[in-house]
Amino acid sequence: MTQKRTPPEDDLSDAIAKLHQAAQSLATSTTQMTQAMQQMVGQTGEQPPASATQPPGPSTSVPDKEARRFYEMLEQTGQLVDVDDGTDLAALPAHVTHIRRPDGSIHRISFCASPLPRK
Repeated sequence: MTQKRTPPEDDLSDAIAKLHQAAQSLATSTTQMTQAMQQMVGQTGEQPPASATQPPGPSTSVPDKEARRFYEMLEQTGQLVDVDDGTDLAALPAHVTHIRRPDGSIHRISFCASPLPRK
């Protein structure tokens, strides 16, 4: 009868070797995916439209009239602010509940406890 010998608990060389092998495999897969994506982009030859690189004006085109009014109200009350990629969202005032990205998309970042101003 053969007993299975277990390595001492402090011998992690086998685990480290397997982890290193997995990391190399992941790096190889990532490189292959990156190259495939670059080839796909190169084949289409499409450039983003100029409007995608331009920051939106004060009034973002929102198809729904009710949504447009809502965003205008947020702007007037200071709850909607324009940000860029370098903006520290944690540094925004507490009353800011929505942000407008350079691409024109609007995202809710927090909830206001009450729509009424504090006394």
